[in-house]
Amino acid sequence: APGVPPPRRRPSPQLPAAALPRQATGNFRWTRAQPLRERHAPTFATSPHREGPMPIRVLIAAILAGVVTFLFGFVSHMLFDTDAKLFGRVADEAPLLASVARSLPGPGVYALPQMPQTQGMGGKAKAAAMQSYMEAIKGRPFTLIVQTAPRATFIDPRQLVNQLLGDIASCLCVAIILSLAAPASYGGRVVVAIFAVLTGALMVRIPQGNWYGFGRSWTTISLGDDVVRMLGGALVLAAMIRPRR
Repeated sequence: APGVPPPRRRPSPQLPAAALPRQATGNFRWTRAQPLRERHAPTFATSPHREGPMPIRVLIAAILAGVVTFLFGFVSHMLFDTDAKLFGRVADEAPLLASVARSLPGPGVYALPQMPQTQGMGGKAKAAAMQSYMEAIKGRPFTLIVQTAPRATFIDPRQLVNQLLGDIASCLCVAIILSLAAPASYGGRVVVAIFAVLTGALMVRIPQGNWYGFGRSWTTISLGDDVVRMLGGALVLAAMIRPRR
C-alpha cells in the first residue's frame, strides 16, 4: 500500500567454514571454503573419499598374476601335451625341409598359392590378376608356412622372457578392467577375468580356424589352453582387486 514501508529481511547467520555443508561432484568432495583450483586436486590415488585399488596395487596384481599365468601355461603344455595335439606330422620330412630351405628367401610367414601383387595396378588389371588367382587356387590346398631363423636350442631363454612379459601385459589389461568394474563376489571377479581373456582369444583363434585352415581341433585345444593358462592369473587378480566402495 502507498506509504507503507516494505518489510525488512532478516540477515542470514554467518556460519564458520567448517560448519558449511559439503558439496560433491562425481566421486570428489570439497567444501565451499576451498578455492576452485583446489576442488579438482584429489586424484584416483590420493583422494581420501574414494576407496578402491590404487594404481600401484593394480600393477603389483598384474605382475603376480602374469607370473602365475606363465607357470600355469608351462603346466598346461607339459601335463596335457598340447604341442603334440596341435601339430600334425609328415611321413618323410627331410625332402620337405630341404625344399623349404631352397625355396624360401628367409624367416617369415608364407601363404601358398601366393596372392598376386596388385599395388599400383589399375582397376581392370587388378580384377584380371585376382581372377587369374581364383582360377589358380581351384582344387589346390592352401598352405601356410612359418619359417624362423636357425636356432641353437629348441627353447631360447629370450622366448621365455618374452612370453612372461606378454602374460604380464595381458594380466595388466584384465586388472584394469577389474579395477573399473569389479563384481562384489570373488567368484564373479574370477569369471569376469576369464571372460575378458576369452574375448581376446576368440578374436584370434576363430580367424585362424576360419580363414587360415587351422581346423576345429586347433581352435578348440588352443581356446582350452588359453582358459587354463589364465585361470591361475584370474584367481590372483580376483583376490587382489576388489570393488570400490
